[in-house]
Amino acid sequence: IVSWDEGEDGGGGEMKLGQPNRQQVGEAGVHYVISELALRGLIALPTSRNSKGPDIIVCNPEGTKFAAIQVKTRRGREKFWNVGDRGVSWGGPDCYYVFVRIFNGIFEAYLERAAEVKRFAKADIEDILKRGKKCWGASWGFIGDREREARTHRQWEEFNL
Repeated sequence: IVSWDEGEDGGGGEMKLGQPNRQQVGEAGVHYVISELALRGLIALPTSRNSKGPDIIVCNPEGTKFAAIQVKTRRGREKFWNVGDRGVSWGGPDCYYVFVRIFNGIFEAYLERAAEVKRFAKADIEDILKRGKKCWGASWGFIGDREREARTHRQWEEFNL
């Protein structure tokens, strides 16, 4: 977010960066994923904001392979993302999640098949309920699991259709 500060006397001025809200952070993640896919020679298009379906539809230039992508974005170095109720229900064989974190202006991305996110999210909810805690929704991540972190980052780096 950029704002213009005209200074104390109303003349001159300088640009100042503001803090993006949650929706803007999410949009930044979607556009980051789209730009990276385009640089891989894929055609990637965003869907309508806040639609029930995926955030991105992507295909190869020949139009013979397609995938649906749900993007989850967060700021900071945390290693988990809330996937909500969709995390236990969304996705088919050509559906993926891309988890993006933005830290100091650097984007990091991790890719996982929707079926694996679904399995993880269900187990997460079961674990929370088993411990007698209130469940606020499913999450996915790699807290304490460096192998999953490395594997999903590599899957993002290698993703193509």
